[in-house]
Amino acid sequence: MKRKLLLFATILLLSTIYAFAQTGNTGPLTWKLNQNTGILTISGEGDMPDYIWAPWFDYRDSIKTVIIENGVTRIGGGAFYFHKNLKTVIIPNSVKSIRGNAFFVCETLSSLIIPNSVIEIGKSAFMFSGLTSINIPNSVINIGKTAFSSCLNLVSINVDNDNPNYSSLEGVLFNKNKTTLICCPGGKTGKYVIPNGVVTIFESAFLECNKITEIEIPNSVSSIMSRAFENCFSLASITLPSGINSIERRTFSSCYSLSSINIPNTVKSIGGSAFSKCLSLNSIVIPSSVTSIGSEAFSACESLTSITNLNPNPVKIDFITFVYVNISEIVLKVPSSSVSLYKNTDVWKDFIIEGIEVGINEPIQDVSNLKIYPNPTTGKICISFDDIESDLNLWDITFFDMNGRKLCKNNDFVLEITNHITIDISHFPNGIYFLQIKNNIVKILKQ
Repeated sequence: MKRKLLLFATILLLSTIYAFAQTGNTGPLTWKLNQNTGILTISGEGDMPDYIWAPWFDYRDSIKTVIIENGVTRIGGGAFYFHKNLKTVIIPNSVKSIRGNAFFVCETLSSLIIPNSVIEIGKSAFMFSGLTSINIPNSVINIGKTAFSSCLNLVSINVDNDNPNYSSLEGVLFNKNKTTLICCPGGKTGKYVIPNGVVTIFESAFLECNKITEIEIPNSVSSIMSRAFENCFSLASITLPSGINSIERRTFSSCYSLSSINIPNTVKSIGGSAFSKCLSLNSIVIPSSVTSIGSEAFSACESLTSITNLNPNPVKIDFITFVYVNISEIVLKVPSSSVSLYKNTDVWKDFIIEGIEVGINEPIQDVSNLKIYPNPTTGKICISFDDIESDLNLWDITFFDMNGRKLCKNNDFVLEITNHITIDISHFPNGIYFLQIKNNIVKILKQ
């Protein structure tokens, strides 16, 4: 009887141990999960495969710690995909690559150490993870796009000073010489000023930075890639530089708080879904330079009440460019000479069309000995001419952009009146403008 009881207890103990321990092979490696402690151990030598579903995926809710032993050279793509309870990961110095989606949606993974052996961090490797900060060692020479995007608690990405390809400034990830802004961490708050010298804002660079309220872009920027500011829910203010020639696909999609935006007159195309779901956008001016507008560019912009399109020739758009927008209640302002064209063009004809006067007439010289300097200018302009009056309103000084839009007048930008008038246009993007003094119009180049 005692033997039977002992045998029964042994079987029960073994079955209990078996129930809480799972093991298997994956490529050249072996994995073992203790479900009682939540520790997954991966051992052996060689590369971990890429996965659609890792062999331990069904037990992911019980995995709290991953120990990768020395000898493993790669963390496979999707290895810990949606492991929402994973808190600790130990990576050995033998690992050279962290593949794409490796820690995708590891919401409770707040920190880990990337060893100096790692050369590659794959696309979306830590996307939607719970990281609060991350240090990139000097060994890393390739970081895939969106590797650290949508990490809402991430406040700093710090790169070793000796890294040959990457750098960081104030917790933001750049290429080595800081001409490309690659990733702003999702935990950044308030206003962010992009450093002067940046030329390119990389794809999805500010994706889901939903605590940023204002972004200042320097005139050095000439390229803003697709999805750059997508899902910046709190972004209410942004000024685009005059050097860009396109607004790419989904650039401002789901920027719920963005109520207005100034599109510079250098932009030639607006990509698909560029402003989709900008729920607060109530008006927009499309400059005459725009010759292409993509599908769903303004879809679900439910607050739109007014659009000014300065192109005299209606741009061909499809019916879903403004899908989920009641365009029959929106005022469309177009050049007066083009009203009939817009009223006979598909989609545009369904707006409430109004004609406006745009453009700048040829200069009529009637101010004696007019001098404007410096021109080109970086900000301040001096104006001198005979019989200068102390009453500024007598001179009717007005500042226009290339499309004939009035930007400011008299006291809006005049600094002082002495023996000359000084005006300040430093807050406007670089480009070509026109200054009107009475009936005299002069081209101004700001650079």
